[in-house]
Amino acid sequence: MVPSPGWSVLHLGVPSQRPGGLNRLNPRLQVDGENVLSLSAGQRATVVLPPGRHRVRALISLQRSAPLEVDLRPGEEAHVELRYWPNPWASGGRRALELARVGAPAARGPGPPV
Repeated sequence: MVPSPGWSVLHLGVPSQRPGGLNRLNPRLQVDGENVLSLSAGQRATVVLPPGRHRVRALISLQRSAPLEVDLRPGEEAHVELRYWPNPWASGGRRALELARVGAPAARGPGPPV
């Protein structure tokens, strides 16, 4: 997707998980404190934003990810994925919900714009 002049694009994704992961949960994703969308495992969505620093956070019930700061320049695209660790002891002490900036997925197309 080529952003309109003066705008940036944030691609959000929830990869499919092993059994017991996010496959049956629908995490809410927030950008700058606003609920933007809810995705199921295996889904992706695209959000068009003004350039600048944005805070992305994921929520499931009472669980929250740490906020992820994403700096976007005009015309830039960023890809963020949610990872879920159902057992923090088995995951090396990671948070249950973790957002990470990743490279562009090669085999998957973008989701519908939001």
